[in-house]
Amino acid sequence: MHDQETLVNELKTLLADATTLYYRAHSAHWNVVGPLFQQYHELFGEIYEDVWSSLDPIAENVRKLGGFPPSGLEELIKLREVRDGSDVTTAEGLAREVLNANVEVLHCLNEAFVCANECNSQGIANFLADRIDHHEKWSWQLSSSLGLSSPPLPESTNETPEQDANEKPKEISVQTKRRMRGAVTPGVR
Repeated sequence: MHDQETLVNELKTLLADATTLYYRAHSAHWNVVGPLFQQYHELFGEIYEDVWSSLDPIAENVRKLGGFPPSGLEELIKLREVRDGSDVTTAEGLAREVLNANVEVLHCLNEAFVCANECNSQGIANFLADRIDHHEKWSWQLSSSLGLSSPPLPESTNETPEQDANEKPKEISVQTKRRMRGAVTPGVR
């Protein structure tokens, strides 16, 4: 059974991960090149604007529970599980990186959702359920744009069929492994 302190910590991690996803999507919006520039520029713009709009409510939910959101970049970086992207600039490469980051945020959202329900924090659970829906939409749109039938899961090492066979798969963090053992994200298989 989770307690309120655990929920505060889950929300702080979510804030750090969502902030990282926001920056990754915004960076992709700025740096995308290629024949599909316009479509991806717009999609990345929609994603970063949506994620940006979630940051303040996540932090306010931390405050509602008596906690304090991270106040500096160092603390955010320590809390996050979503890592920085590479120097990729192709539309497909950036879409893959934003998709993988979004899937990590979905897992974080689900963990916080489970915790909020166990703490009977229904307002926070409702907010998180709405965010899950938004991020499932982004996973669907990014996956479809890459020709994938479903988004990659973190346990698959984030490697997709289109990646270079010589590219090393990313390591899964201990926190993500813990999340994967305890939660199943609705709509993500």
